[in-house]
Amino acid sequence: ASGDQEAEHPRPFKVGMELRSSVIGPPGSFGCDPMSLPYQMVGDGHATHMGKIDVIDGFVCNSLETGAFTNGSGIYVAANGDRLAVSFAGMAYLNPDGSYTGDGVASALGGTGRFSSATGEWAWTLAGMLYPDGTAIAALEGEGWIAYDASDGSY
Repeated sequence: ASGDQEAEHPRPFKVGMELRSSVIGPPGSFGCDPMSLPYQMVGDGHATHMGKIDVIDGFVCNSLETGAFTNGSGIYVAANGDRLAVSFAGMAYLNPDGSYTGDGVASALGGTGRFSSATGEWAWTLAGMLYPDGTAIAALEGEGWIAYDASDGSY
């Protein structure tokens, strides 16, 4: 096997982050279905193979009927500036007091630097609070695998 094939074998991946989100348009806007609200997300946390991360350009549609998260995407920025593009989908379960939980699956879609050809998948869970003004906070934890070019010895 070549060094590159060895370098891109799947490795365990864990992520934990605090997210802040807000509604950015009416139902049906930004490519969401007519009964889903578009949310923009930012946050920060830690991920294996990345260290401290910032979450930028986060986006998701959240169904007002079912709680489904669709069209989810975002970018994890590592401490050294390498970026990992992510897509995700799942479900949110809202309680009458505004608290909510959720779960789903995320996938790595490449990026920059050592993550330029990254692949991977991890299950995630979250718990948060939705406020009357349409903003929300959530703590997310995820665990699965990632494969990327670690031929430079970074991991």
